Amino acid sequence: MFRSLREFSAALGFVMLASAAASCGNGLEVVKSGELRCVDSPCELDFGEVNLTRPGATAKVRITNAGDGPLELRSLAISETSDLLHFSDATVLDVYGRSQWQVTTDGHDFSNTSSEFTIAPGDRLELEIVFDAAPSGHGCPNPGEAGPVRCGYLTVVSSDVISDTGTLEIPILLSVGGSRLEVDPTVLSFSPPQLQDAGTYATQVRQFTVQNVGTGTMQVSSIEAEPSAELVVSDQSGSLSLPAAVIAGGSREFTVTWTPTSDEPLEGSIRVSSTAASSPTRVISVNSDGGDQPVLRVDPCSYTLGEVEVGSTGESLFTVANDGNAAMTWSLTIVNVRPSSARTALSVQTTANEPVSGQQDVLAIGESMDLKLVYAPTEAGSVSGEISFRGNFGASRSCPFVAGDATAIASIAPTEIYWGDSEPGSTSTRTFVVSNQGLASLEVSSIEKSNDGQGEFTLRPLDSGGFTLGPGESRRIPVTYTRAAGDVPAQDRVVLAVNHNAAGGVTLVNLIATHGAEYVEPTCDLGVDPPAPY
Repeated sequence: MFRSLREFSAALGFVMLASAAASCGNGLEVVKSGELRCVDSPCELDFGEVNLTRPGATAKVRITNAGDGPLELRSLAISETSDLLHFSDATVLDVYGRSQWQVTTDGHDFSNTSSEFTIAPGDRLELEIVFDAAPSGHGCPNPGEAGPVRCGYLTVVSSDVISDTGTLEIPILLSVGGSRLEVDPTVLSFSPPQLQDAGTYATQVRQFTVQNVGTGTMQVSSIEAEPSAELVVSDQSGSLSLPAAVIAGGSREFTVTWTPTSDEPLEGSIRVSSTAASSPTRVISVNSDGGDQPVLRVDPCSYTLGEVEVGSTGESLFTVANDGNAAMTWSLTIVNVRPSSARTALSVQTTANEPVSGQQDVLAIGESMDLKLVYAPTEAGSVSGEISFRGNFGASRSCPFVAGDATAIASIAPTEIYWGDSEPGSTSTRTFVVSNQGLASLEVSSIEKSNDGQGEFTLRPLDSGGFTLGPGESRRIPVTYTRAAGDVPAQDRVVLAVNHNAAGGVTLVNLIATHGAEYVEPTCDLGVDPPAPY
């Protein structure tokens, strides 16, 4: 009995070697070879309908060795998928369900991460891949497409050089539910232009919400405001970053700033376009007829309580005001607390120590209220979270807070990314994920190449130029490799330096492209010494 698959493969290789050696003196007998075939018809990995926001769906396909000799699986690779859809945890199972080859991947490819696997004549293997939902959106399939959509291939490369099926390209199929775009409100009314000093007009602000009321993820692809000289649309970052993904049942809030250039009434529109399967475009009418609108002001809108010892209390003061020209109905709640166990230690109170969180209040025109965030910890540690404000002033608003010595924690995976052999001049993309597992914002200042490979490894400028991740947020970073023309080394290697404000200040990611040797016809000269006698 063999104690392991490694021992079995080694013994099988010895037998093959001895058999081939014997054939050299015996009229060059035909060497038995393996033949790769797909058992299932059609030969495909079909996930059926998936929820793009929920990972874990699996698809399986069976392959077999239909030849009379051993067959080696030399690599498995997932190709031609979208950068925003990922498949991982590739597993090779035999027909009895016993896992024989488990490979954890970077999301796109799992070649060069395991030794070759031998399939005996007549044996079958079951290949299984897992769908990994991407938080940043999706590009394949388009949710507007009906039915199953091909979303890449699982490529199986074997030692079969006799038949034309030594390499199988198994299609990956899936479909998603429909998404539908809605906007709220459908009409934005500003006050009439208000003249200020030096002949300028006061700037006014309104909010609207983009909602996905369907069952599949969509992307907000563009937002166009007219007249563009007076209307500016921004998201919560203060600028407008598109495309922006909106999951099923989710929403995104946007701000419209109007800067009048004259005393003429405003007549305009905001056109929101998306990839939604249903109602992909919505138009919001904009005018200056409304006059009566409440306007929320929170000052300040960020709170740092510092170190607070168990048994003591920390406080941070802020003001809620109505700067509009209509009564404002509003409420606030404390949300997204990390760790969640600290939620009971947090409250918002008036300066008279009366609780206000969760209840509805009214502020008249020009009225304000002084409040305080109170933190009374029962256990040591840092805490972060947000105060969320909602009311009749438009889109909700959130103000972050931190208590204790909160720090960012950078988690980057994988730190080694592999590319298999490819044609000269061809390109392929892999991804890695940057996550913030801390309680303070993670500032990634830049992603730089510490050296240049013979081929070209490229990053998107919006990634290499730096970005910010809040507590618990993550970001997928695609890297594209273009193989150089002509002769290349066996291994093309580049190191990325991810510079950040977390401990260590920098995390290195190794990019490795390997190039296999050209196939050479075997001869009878085995080039090895015969085994020693017993």
